[in-house]
Amino acid sequence: RRQRQMCIRDRNIMNKKKLRVVLTMLVMMVAFSFAGLTAEAATTKKMTLYVGEKYTYQYIGLGTIKSVKSSKSSVVTAKKKKGKYNEMTAKKKGSATVTVKGSRGTYKYKITVKSKPKIEVKFERRADGYVTVKVNNKSSVYFNNLKVEVTFRNAAGQEVTTETAYMYYLGAKKSTATEVYPYPSNGIDYSKTTYKVSYDRDPERKYTDYTKKVKFSTSLKNGKVAVKTSITYKKRADVYAGYTVYFYDAKGNVVYTRDGYNYMSGSSKKYRTYTSEIYMPSDAVSYKLVNKRAMMIKY
Repeated sequence: RRQRQMCIRDRNIMNKKKLRVVLTMLVMMVAFSFAGLTAEAATTKKMTLYVGEKYTYQYIGLGTIKSVKSSKSSVVTAKKKKGKYNEMTAKKKGSATVTVKGSRGTYKYKITVKSKPKIEVKFERRADGYVTVKVNNKSSVYFNNLKVEVTFRNAAGQEVTTETAYMYYLGAKKSTATEVYPYPSNGIDYSKTTYKVSYDRDPERKYTDYTKKVKFSTSLKNGKVAVKTSITYKKRADVYAGYTVYFYDAKGNVVYTRDGYNYMSGSSKKYRTYTSEIYMPSDAVSYKLVNKRAMMIKY
């Protein structure tokens, strides 16, 4: 009788263990099913590029990258680079899908290629030898930074020198300015000046104009101009406030042009205000803050 009871008890224990194993397997199957659905939903992304733009991205979570292909290489070319990087280059207007296959999954980018952003560049030669570079973004594109390579030439069109102007966080329909000093300057025919514009932005981020919601203020103390910006936004997002400061001498001539920006974040109170300081040139008697602009970037 005791032996029969032990057999029954052992059988019950075995049945319970089997039930646990079955339940565990069912839970794992359901979990993997949901994970698979989530991964599948996250693999396809839409993106806009502009003719001539290159975008390099590092893939995390795909494992070893096996292949990178474009459905229409005449519109967008795509190639695998070292590591887990992929480079896409927009060739002409149109649409294409770039598929990136890895050992752990696949990404698909549905890409729309649009015309080059219209960016107007003007130059103003100053008496002190500097050249003010003014940029007007006439497009609806937002740029993290923008670079203008200015080539100064002689009367015959031969290159004398090339200088680079850097500007930061230029939003849609906004303007900015900075300066370059051509050296050597002998023999330059300024009417022969040429330039090339390049830029950097993140096609996967959402940019919005935030200029009207940023408070700008300036003050002068101990020979430094403080540019203060603040926001009231209290959610997770990055805000970049750009500006230009012109410094003038006693005759009203520009002696220094400075492009700058302040970074703020809504996620923390201490990051909702930022102040930058600029040393005032010794020959400057006044200054003016212009080209105030701001963009919000959500990740």
